[in-house]
Amino acid sequence: RIEEIKDSINAECDKITKDHSDLFVAQITKNLIKLPTRTNLPDGNKYGTHDAFLSEHFFDFLDFSNPLLIHHYAFSFLLEQYFSQYTSTKDKFLFRSCDMLMKKAQSNGEVKNFMFNFLLEYGITRNMDYMVDYMQTHFGDECDLGVGLNNTKTLEAMNNTKIGAIVPDILLYDLDGQPQSLTQYVKKNKLTVLVFWIGWCVHCQQELPALAKMQESWKKKKIGLFSVGLDEDQATWKLNLEKYGLKGLHVNERVPLAASKVLPAFNIRTTPALFVLDSEGKILEKNVFGVELETFLKKNNTQ
Repeated sequence: RIEEIKDSINAECDKITKDHSDLFVAQITKNLIKLPTRTNLPDGNKYGTHDAFLSEHFFDFLDFSNPLLIHHYAFSFLLEQYFSQYTSTKDKFLFRSCDMLMKKAQSNGEVKNFMFNFLLEYGITRNMDYMVDYMQTHFGDECDLGVGLNNTKTLEAMNNTKIGAIVPDILLYDLDGQPQSLTQYVKKNKLTVLVFWIGWCVHCQQELPALAKMQESWKKKKIGLFSVGLDEDQATWKLNLEKYGLKGLHVNERVPLAASKVLPAFNIRTTPALFVLDSEGKILEKNVFGVELETFLKKNNTQ
């Protein structure tokens, strides 16, 4: 029944614009309004649901070879709608959708660059590093980068802190007011757990005690902890360290969160944030906690 209604809407769009093929509304806007259905699709019955059909045919009416398409605000709206309703995160369907859209855009360089940067920014603004990495790996060499300034900075941070990258250095003050370097610290250990936390964070309050308990087995395995406390008040920071029982090297930036230079450099938007590093500072894993972290450390410890 829904598809019958959509077919009626599509027919009315064609009827209204039939005698005005030279107008922008007939060339572009009409097709942005029309709604794909299975009615005229030879294999339409293979889709069990209308949503399953739309996941592959949402853009059937659009001419991706026409650069006028990308200048209409409704196109970006449709892209946003498509990804929010018909794709999942971090799975083959998301990547398949990226492939499908980039394939549709291949016939026009302007459209292809727009699509690449739209998908890249979609991943950047939602902190979907897996999507950002996929787009750069598969399409970065054939497209021009054109994201905004703020997203360019975020993209740089995401690239610098992805798995396999060498971690940026951190030079901050420890409990005794002495400067400490992350780059120098990792050289002393086979593995280093780098964690960013703040005292009032509920998830930090849950994860840090478990992390402290896990540390009991680290010393003989040459696994170190480099913790970056984000409490602006030094007394609060020190009290929280005592409460959680964390051992290792602890540093603090001593500035309000809004003034932090470390957080944007590591693209940290929530706490706790965790990285596992080797002795060269290469990122082996990120944001794993509890049993998952313990299992990873056991598997990757070369002691």
